[in-house]
Amino acid sequence: MDARVNQSSKGWRTVALFFFLAFLGGLLCWQLQSARAMEPQYESTAVLRLASPLIATPELGSSYMAREMEAMVSDSVLQPVVERLRLADEWSVTAEQAVLSLRERTEVTSLGNEEEVSRVALTVRAPNAELTREIAAELAFEYQQQGNLRAQEDAERFLKALNEKIAEQEKRVEEKRRALDSLEKATGRRMWEARDGGSIRG
Repeated sequence: MDARVNQSSKGWRTVALFFFLAFLGGLLCWQLQSARAMEPQYESTAVLRLASPLIATPELGSSYMAREMEAMVSDSVLQPVVERLRLADEWSVTAEQAVLSLRERTEVTSLGNEEEVSRVALTVRAPNAELTREIAAELAFEYQQQGNLRAQEDAERFLKALNEKIAEQEKRVEEKRRALDSLEKATGRRMWEARDGGSIRG
């Protein structure tokens, strides 16, 4: 009987200890979040001017602005900035967590159009004023660098599609010319010869 009581008592102590540790863990997380929320937040904004694409392909259309705003907070833009500014070390997190944190700290908003040029605000918020300015400047620089590459790729895709259409039209013209030649041979007359004051070939 005593053994059963002792086993039951140990079981309850284990359960109580588990809940106590869970409570302490939750309290610690809450304190960390509260401390972060109380940190002074500095804000820095870079204003970018986005001209319309040099070649307005049907694929871009009205989605151009949305695509560019999404690109500003993409991993391909954020990751190089995280690496150059060593944000993972600055924020004591992993590189992947630093990219996620930078995305959360960054906001992209449209400021409207001015003379066919779209203005976009790229705003960064962080506890360090100087670092916040550096982040905003680096994000703007990295986006513009990659934007030039995207514009070149868009132009190359457009020219490729255009050349394919031209080749297709030339192929159709050649097929029609061959069909006309065959008809001339079959009828024994030139189809371009005038008849009744007009021309058969239009």
